[in-house]
Formats: sequence, structure tokens, C-alpha cells
Amino acid sequence: MEASNVEPAAPAHHWWAYVVLGIAMIVMGMIAIVAPLAAAVAINALVGAALLVGGAVQLVYTFLRHKSVGKVVLGLIVAALYVIAGLILLAHPFAVVLSFTLFLAAFFVVAGVFKIIASVEAHGLPYWGWGLVGGVLTFILGVLIWAQWPSSAIWAIGLIVGIDLLFMGWTAITVGIGAHMAAGPTAGRLAGQH
Repeated sequence: MEASNVEPAAPAHHWWAYVVLGIAMIVMGMIAIVAPLAAAVAINALVGAALLVGGAVQLVYTFLRHKSVGKVVLGLIVAALYVIAGLILLAHPFAVVLSFTLFLAAFFVVAGVFKIIASVEAHGLPYWGWGLVGGVLTFILGVLIWAQWPSSAIWAIGLIVGIDLLFMGWTAITVGIGAHMAAGPTAGRLAGQH
């Protein structure tokens, strides 16, 4: 019984970390929105570096874990693919950003169509209209990115990542403040029990 009284206060102990994380995400989101091309190139560089590290890890794993020739060869091929992909991302960042923007446009168009179809099929269920609105907006965003390509590569990826960071930041701040506020009465009750 005692453990259940202490349990609710535990997540709120580091509530401020959520707030700090949220503020950092909001700042990064604003930077990505203000300088979307720089953000897209930075994201590309991070992914490229991650692929290179992944290739190195795969190479080490291949030699440490596999004994058969077939598995070693397969492991070497996978490691090489990681490294080649990472080098391409790092060597040609703008070409990759252009290609990814085109892929993003196609993805949003297709995802928007599927969301619209799913929401129409769910007609009559609670909140089906929000799904329809989301599908239409996703479709329109895809069309806008496609229609303005290649110039949309300058703003699309950074803007979308920036907006996502803003939402995640506000969510983290809300969670942190909510945990802090919820811990107040609990902490008071626990203090009164001693």
C-alpha cells in the first residue's frame, strides 16, 4: 500500500527536464523554420553520419559474430551498402535534398488520398471529419511541394521538421508542467502522512 502512495510522485521528480527538452525542441524548430535549407542539409548530414557509423558497426559485428563464409559475405555487403549510402548523402547533400523533397511530395499525395478514403469509409464514427480534414491537408501539402519542385526543396523538409519540433516541444512542456502540477497535491498528502 505504501509503495502505491509514493508511485505517482516519481515521474514528476524530473518534470523540469521535460520543460527544458521542450524549450530546446521549440528553439530548434524555430531555427529549422527560419533556415529550412540549412536544416535540411544538417538533417542529411546527420543521417549520412549515422549510416557511416551503422556500416562500421555492421562490419565489426560481421567479423565478431559470423563464422560461415556466406554470413560474412552477406554482412560485408550490408556494411558496404550502409557506407556507400552514407558517403552519397555526405558527398551530394543538395542532390539528396532535391530527391528526398520529390519523394516527400509523392508520399504526401498518396498518404493524403489514403487518409481521405479511410475517413470516408469511417463516416459516422466520432471525429471522422478530423481524419478527412487531415487527409485533405496532407494531399494539398503534397501537391504544393510537387508543383513548386525543385524550389520547394529550399523550404519543404526544414519547414516540416521545424513544425514537428515545435509540436513535440509544446507537448514536452505540457507534460512537464502537468506532471509538476499533479505532483503538488500528491507531495502535500505524502508530507502530511509523515
